[in-house]
Amino acid sequence: MHTSRTYTLTVKFIDGNSETFEFEESGQKLSLEKMMSLPVLTLELDQRLLVIPTAHIKSIEVSPVPVNLPGDLIRKARRVQKKSLM
Repeated sequence: MHTSRTYTLTVKFIDGNSETFEFEESGQKLSLEKMMSLPVLTLELDQRLLVIPTAHIKSIEVSPVPVNLPGDLIRKARRVQKKSLM
């Protein structure tokens, strides 16, 4: 029996804004590497299509950690300190 996972996707933009989305795994595996190599991030939202140019994205955070991850990933990292620009 296959149970789908629910993910939270937070997109942080280069202008300082962020948006958070929630979605369920839809049979296709989530590939962050592929997602960031495309010129746009495309999301289907309740009868709408949202297209975000990846050039405007500073970072993407996905929770829980997807099963299929790039091979050059540093696993089990811990954030010790985060510096912000004033």
